[in-house]
Amino acid sequence: ALLQSLGFGISFMRIEHYVEKYEDEENSVLTLAAAECVAVGLCSLLWVLYDFRGHIPDMSYMIEPHRLGAIAWTGIMTTVVAIFLEGIALQKATATDAALIFASEPVW
Repeated sequence: ALLQSLGFGISFMRIEHYVEKYEDEENSVLTLAAAECVAVGLCSLLWVLYDFRGHIPDMSYMIEPHRLGAIAWTGIMTTVVAIFLEGIALQKATATDAALIFASEPVW
């Protein structure tokens, strides 16, 4: 649990840095969110390849409406939208404030 808080804090500092660096660019938060999602996707793929010794497993059982819905919800709402909203929030709040809020999440 401690490493998760540390990871969140570091990621918020990096996001804040790039939001400030590219604040004059159009759609900078959207671009940063897209870059983060690509990084998450690549890391996930590497993890799958590691777990299955270099082979992509047969995922045909995942082609069912309830599973596709769960994957879409997890991928779109809890990853893409959350990352996008974090970028917007870090335009107003500092990375320190955001890290403290997220670190205190288990209390709430």
